[in-house]
Amino acid sequence: MVKANNKLNMWGNRFLSQVGKLTLIKSSFLNHPLFLAAHSLIPLQILKDFEYMCRSFLWHNINGKSGMHYVPWKVLCAPKTKGGWGLHSVIEKIGPLRAKFAWRFISNPNSFLNRSLIAIYGNDPWKVDNRSCNSPSWKIIRHGAASLLPIIRWNIGNGSNISILKDVWLLDRRIDRWPTYVNCSVSENGMVSDLIKNGVWDMAALQCNFGVLLIELIIQIHVNTAQHEDYVELMYKLSGKTIAALATEYVYKNEEDVDFLNWLVNTERCPRGCLLVEDGFHVAVKCKKLIQVLAVLATWGFAFPILNSFEDCLSRNKGNHGGSEHGDSFIIVTAVSYAAASFCLIHIKESWDTNQLFKLSPISWYPPPPGWLKVNLDASLSNSNLAGIGGVLRDSKGGFIGAFGISLVDIKMEGVNPKDFFYLKDFGQVVFQHVKREINRVADFCAKIAISNSFFWNSLVGFDIPTGFFALLKEDITGV
Repeated sequence: MVKANNKLNMWGNRFLSQVGKLTLIKSSFLNHPLFLAAHSLIPLQILKDFEYMCRSFLWHNINGKSGMHYVPWKVLCAPKTKGGWGLHSVIEKIGPLRAKFAWRFISNPNSFLNRSLIAIYGNDPWKVDNRSCNSPSWKIIRHGAASLLPIIRWNIGNGSNISILKDVWLLDRRIDRWPTYVNCSVSENGMVSDLIKNGVWDMAALQCNFGVLLIELIIQIHVNTAQHEDYVELMYKLSGKTIAALATEYVYKNEEDVDFLNWLVNTERCPRGCLLVEDGFHVAVKCKKLIQVLAVLATWGFAFPILNSFEDCLSRNKGNHGGSEHGDSFIIVTAVSYAAASFCLIHIKESWDTNQLFKLSPISWYPPPPGWLKVNLDASLSNSNLAGIGGVLRDSKGGFIGAFGISLVDIKMEGVNPKDFFYLKDFGQVVFQHVKREINRVADFCAKIAISNSFFWNSLVGFDIPTGFFALLKEDITGV
């Protein structure tokens, strides 16, 4: 650190331009700690201080005073193809540099050092190890193994060491990182050995867990029965690049640059195992996934129109679809939480387009779907450490059912006891959603009143209810 600081001070008085400082940092200064950091356990704080010196040297004014940091250090360290200046973060560089030691440990287990480490720690550098007395060599190998993992792929022997979802064994990515059109029902703890029977792929197990397109890719993978143990290989071993270079590329790799749709464009059948051509009619009407979600929603009391064509779907749905595909329950809860409810109790399928609430975004309060109740809750805390919890219950028409407020003293922050929520099992379905204070004004009003006195109102008459409460109820209903 002293040597590097002296070098900066020597150049700092030479009136270098901003580009000159960047060149000096990139070509000379950032390379100082790399060899030592890759081969030894330098404290992380020292490396952070080292990068701080680089940033200060770059942005300090000519008179030595601190200047404004116009560009984040992370952006400066990004490749020029990503809009950066091609610097490298010393902290992010250590892992890729140590990846070569992890690869030597895996590919050459018979060396004297590796045999000694395997006898103590085993041959899996990715295994969670809670021992605090690990040797420096093993710590460096484990750190490098984390950077090595994304650039290696498993070759299948018996499949007992390969996770179906979390290891790379099919093409160039883990299955749980694949695009949205990949649907897999396999267990998170499932191993590839569960898909192999008598040295060949078990078609019954594959058909149970994967769609047709994935099965076609999987059965093309050779199961090496002569090699009983699974082993790894570099994913891009013919690229001519070093392991450190491959690992560094992955750090700055932009996943959005990958065209996930190339595979989908060249296929025709639904990847979810429907065995049907995936055209617009199938996506909107016949897809097995869609039918399952709508069936569950129907049991919850939600009515949906029966679509007869893809054009019929487009005429009713003006939104854009995108993002990652989730499970049935997640899709359903998200739809219930964010979908607007109709003011009408009876859904008329012929006039579905006109049977929708005019506000689809949660910018104001809206009633729950027909057959549901909505409870808005809020809490308020005074300067004297007194608190109140308030809530209001309304039906699908926005009609008032009840309101309450509970005064609290001696507030203590304690963990939540799951038993406190057992009463929710008495309800058919319960959906929680966080909303902004502007949408929750009635509950906030009740919480502030509850600071002084607890109360319960099951009617709008016969109680001493403040006039402000009626005004907030009216604003929620009218939206004005």
